[in-house]
Amino acid sequence: MTKMMIAKCRLQIIGSAAAALLAVAALHAADLKVDLSKETVGKPPATFEPMVGTWLVAQDGADKVIMIDGRPWVASKDNPTKLRGEDIAWMIKAALEMNDRGFTPELTVFATNPKD
Repeated sequence: MTKMMIAKCRLQIIGSAAAALLAVAALHAADLKVDLSKETVGKPPATFEPMVGTWLVAQDGADKVIMIDGRPWVASKDNPTKLRGEDIAWMIKAALEMNDRGFTPELTVFATNPKD
């Protein structure tokens, strides 16, 4: 066999192995069923740890389901004492526009009277 034929065979083997690996990964990523029967309605699930947001167990007819609750996020948007992006951007812009006599090694911005 020539070196070119050996290289082609190796590529075919690697391609076949990669395709098999993807097929196994797709089968492994199939639906995962979680038993929520022992979970408490109105509380976060104990079966798994939610990554982001407020997840609660809710009752949907006879079934217990996971509800992603966006109410805390919506409520936090309407808080007039929380810092907003434009407040922080204003401070960064002011630091960048400072003339060359000085420099700002760090910048800290605090809300004066934050409320939850």
